[in-house]
Amino acid sequence: QTWTTIDNPTEVHRQLAPQCSFVLSMASIQSTPKIINDTLHEKFEPSHPSMSEISRREATYSKGTWTESSPSVENLVRAG
Repeated sequence: QTWTTIDNPTEVHRQLAPQCSFVLSMASIQSTPKIINDTLHEKFEPSHPSMSEISRREATYSKGTWTESSPSVENLVRAG
C-alpha cells in the first residue's frame, strides 16, 4: 500500500480487510441511530406510580452527599 495525503486509513483498512472484526464493528458504530421518540405512540405507565411527580423524586436525593461532578438533581428527576 502506497499512502497519499488524501487516503482515509479507515477506508483503506476496510478495503484490505473487509472481514476484520474491527472493520465490522465500525459499521454498527457509524450507522445512524434510530430515533424512537418521533414514532412512539404508546402511553407508558410509571413503574413506581408514587414517584411519577417530579417533586416526589426530587425529595429522594440528599444534596449533602452530592459532589461537584455529580449530575444535577434537576437533570436526574427530569430523566425519571
